[in-house]
Amino acid sequence: MQPTTPIQAASGETSDPTRPGYGPDDMLWCLHCNRTFPGRDARPEPYFGRQGCGYDDCTAAGFDIDIFNAEGARAMADPADPADPADVREAILGIDCGDDVDGVTHFQRLGLQGLAALLSCRFIEPDARQNRAPSTLECLTFLGRWPEVRVHGYAVHRDREGDGGRVSIEGFECDLEGVAEGLRSPLREAFRRFEHADEFVDDGEHLYAWWD
Repeated sequence: MQPTTPIQAASGETSDPTRPGYGPDDMLWCLHCNRTFPGRDARPEPYFGRQGCGYDDCTAAGFDIDIFNAEGARAMADPADPADPADVREAILGIDCGDDVDGVTHFQRLGLQGLAALLSCRFIEPDARQNRAPSTLECLTFLGRWPEVRVHGYAVHRDREGDGGRVSIEGFECDLEGVAEGLRSPLREAFRRFEHADEFVDDGEHLYAWWD
């Protein structure tokens, strides 16, 4: 059997320096197939651009979702992590659910990497949705295209009977001050797809969408 090799980048292709990502000489690591490859060999992918695994037998894609900078990333694949899953969930969300078993705790400004971590750890289902809000994967896809945007929502206490530990995404938010000037208008236009949310804000400085 011939060894699988990374797909080479198309000649002349350049990256957008205003967006987060990696350089052609950076070593990347794939969460799915546990292999490394240089950034120049990242595979074109329809949802995230040139952010697919560099090996043609692997369909993983999305920088900070399936594809990571190699330095320190291998620790994510360690199945022997002794941490309490509920503590890991709260650390990802940046919350403390406290002692109110019947209550919920809201989180804000969860980015692309955090949402991907929730999925990787199985703390949220790919098709989960808060009533008429976009599903988890729909949120992930939007953040993959617009990583400047964050999601907000709530988590159910780990010990609540029936649905303990559930995480729900209620919407999106973004401060336009932190977005590159050339991307603000395209982002605002893309964000208008959420204008039918229960609460929608685009005041030129802040974007916000919330579903009840």
